[in-house]
Amino acid sequence: MGLRFRKSFRLAPGVRFNIGLRGASLSLGGRGASLSIGGRGATASVGIPGSGISYQQRIGGASRTARPAREPRAQPRERQVAASISIGDDGTVVFQDAAGQPLSAAAIRAAREQHAAAINELVQQRCDAINAAITALGEVHLATPPPQQRPTYVPRSFPVAPPQAPTPTPAGCLLGWLPGQADRRAAADAAAFAGYQRQLIDWDRERQIFVDDEARRERLITHDIYHDTAAMETALAQVLQAIEWPRETLIASEIERDGQLVFLDVDLPEIEDMPRQRAARSARGDAVAMRAQSAGDIQQLYLGHIHAVLFRIIGETFAALPLAQQVVISGFSQRPHRATGTIRDEYVISAWVTRERWQRLAQHPLTSLDVVTALEQCALRRSLTTTGKLRGIVPYAPGDVAPAVP
Repeated sequence: MGLRFRKSFRLAPGVRFNIGLRGASLSLGGRGASLSIGGRGATASVGIPGSGISYQQRIGGASRTARPAREPRAQPRERQVAASISIGDDGTVVFQDAAGQPLSAAAIRAAREQHAAAINELVQQRCDAINAAITALGEVHLATPPPQQRPTYVPRSFPVAPPQAPTPTPAGCLLGWLPGQADRRAAADAAAFAGYQRQLIDWDRERQIFVDDEARRERLITHDIYHDTAAMETALAQVLQAIEWPRETLIASEIERDGQLVFLDVDLPEIEDMPRQRAARSARGDAVAMRAQSAGDIQQLYLGHIHAVLFRIIGETFAALPLAQQVVISGFSQRPHRATGTIRDEYVISAWVTRERWQRLAQHPLTSLDVVTALEQCALRRSLTTTGKLRGIVPYAPGDVAPAVP
């Protein structure tokens, strides 16, 4: 069954799945983990999954205040190897010099010996970051807004500072009397001021566009979403697109009954998109090794992810649209037809949620909520096998009568 509604929009991805010959892996927000080592110790840098943010931490190294006493005729100290160490896409540790060139085998052996603890800690941090991103797939719902939240207009300032007027060129005390010097100085000042005026015009034009957009945004949030269904769809799309989602997906929506009833269709990921491995330190502890997950663990992760995404969308919809009293959300995925083998859209879950029921459901701490069973407190169409696989269902559709929920 295809999409049933007239308005659709895409949600941009955050953490991305990569499927290769060795199974599924994750692309995080940053480039992963790296380590810089030298005579003063080691500094690790690890990206926070899905954020593009990274942090640095000094690991080990000699104290800068404590200096060993000089000893005459002491044995020569082992030369400290300075290197930049990172973890490659295959999980191995990569050693490079300051110019980005690979280290020699002897230098790599020395770096491993001198900074074994720092390298092992870097590998562990990378493993923790990868596994945290995998676990987060089933925790998308933890950022769901509270049921009492309502859209509020918060003014924003134009983020670009105006251009600065040029300072006139001062007359030179020694060369100012030379013929033509004053004319050349005046011409340069005039050219600089003309450039400044062009920059000021461009800046003012961009600022005015921003001001106009802000006025439209204020009207949308404070007025239009209470009177116009097209504005409601725009506001909902803006809210959902501003969230960093686990994968790019498609949502189709239709708003009925003057904004009181919202239908949503969600293109769900396939179970094949789920990471099939988790990260662990290798036997030597100096590389990231991917260990296969069991089929049951993958299935539970898939169920948790799907229900967490739907839960989050329901909460965001109620928070973005104050007039909405009922949200009907249905999820479908692409599956082969049993008879023909052709790929088609098949609905696997559909929920009819009232605002009253949602307020009772979402008032509990989300960290203690079993997101897979939470929607069972609402009208839910879902068929699970004994192993947790989703069967095809007939979703709720426009024109259906709101089901009674005990």
